[in-house]
Amino acid sequence: MVSAAKLKGVGNEGWLLTIDVSQPATTYQVVVARSGLITNTVVLATPAKNGHPGSDAAMAELGRTLSQSLCQASAAETCLPV
Repeated sequence: MVSAAKLKGVGNEGWLLTIDVSQPATTYQVVVARSGLITNTVVLATPAKNGHPGSDAAMAELGRTLSQSLCQASAAETCLPV
């Protein structure tokens, strides 16, 4: 694991994890967010030969958008306002 960062405004609780894998050389960025009773993930895999992974801000926005959509589902129950 390269890094783990808590994300503000992404669901009730959100994290961005960055993981490097050597074979094949790939960087994974994973947003894990909880919205009420629902936990969701967004994964971006970038092969090393293709350049830089996505920006942290772009990944956070993806997680935020998904979490806000899930908060409207009745199964999510209670989500904090963002």
